[in-house]
Amino acid sequence: MKILPKTAWITGASSGLGAAFARALAAKGCRCTLVARSTDKLKSLAEEIAGRQRPVVHTADLAQPDDLNAVAQTIRAERPELLILNAGFGLPQPFAECDPRELTQMIRVHVDHVVLLLRAYLESSVREDAPSMVITVSSVAAFTPAPMAALYTATKRFQVELVRALAIGYPHTRFQVL
Repeated sequence: MKILPKTAWITGASSGLGAAFARALAAKGCRCTLVARSTDKLKSLAEEIAGRQRPVVHTADLAQPDDLNAVAQTIRAERPELLILNAGFGLPQPFAECDPRELTQMIRVHVDHVVLLLRAYLESSVREDAPSMVITVSSVAAFTPAPMAALYTATKRFQVELVRALAIGYPHTRFQVL
């Protein structure tokens, strides 16, 4: 497999590690599709990294099933070489004090987003003759139960275990979990 992909999709691309991935890949000539909720932040990043390959901005709230399904359909159609699953967030309150809607949103972003986009990617992109790679940004918290962040650590552990299992089942795809 080539070290540098020609095309990449990055969720959670508007800041932090997602933006760092976008900057690094764009600097190497990779055409990036940037996915996040904030159109303004995505457009600003796209302008910053625009070069030989103009980035594509895809505004989506991955906690919303319609947005998530639209992203999955586009990934199936476009067949990027690299998928970076970086979207995620934490909650500042203990589990029992969190708004149940926020807990559901966390499950949708940390679990549903990873499951549905991985499935879309694997069903359309994985062939012996085509490069495919997935990077899932989890957390060191996946390995340390934290009572104040119980759902966060549990969903991040889910990501790690899912990627470990898929790495065995899809030998023509390179998987990395951070």
